[in-house]
Amino acid sequence: MGYEVLLVGDTNGHLGIKYNPKCAHSLNSNGELYVNHLEQNDLINLNTAKKMIPRGKNDKDGYVEGRNLCSGRWTYMEGCRKSIVDYAACSQEFMNWKVFMRIFDKGELSFVSDHSPILIWWK
Repeated sequence: MGYEVLLVGDTNGHLGIKYNPKCAHSLNSNGELYVNHLEQNDLINLNTAKKMIPRGKNDKDGYVEGRNLCSGRWTYMEGCRKSIVDYAACSQEFMNWKVFMRIFDKGELSFVSDHSPILIWWK
């Protein structure tokens, strides 16, 4: 507790629709490991996190969910096959920053890889 943590990696995990509404695949064993790791360590999956928007002028008014924190979707593409297997997670403390995430899944950045580049920035 008290640490700002950011984890990014290729989990080869499919989270299924329950944990990732954007996912077209069923939950697999690697996805289950990832979800368990998030839950056991109170981490936030940035791929599916929502921006929190203040209801009023101060924190006492509470927050409402806004749009997705992450733009882009597919992290793995090979021919016609697309999936989400690369994830970013962070601690609750890390979310004190303004965090943004982008998956370059439209071919904007071409690398010699079948995985899409992921950019995470905070201020």
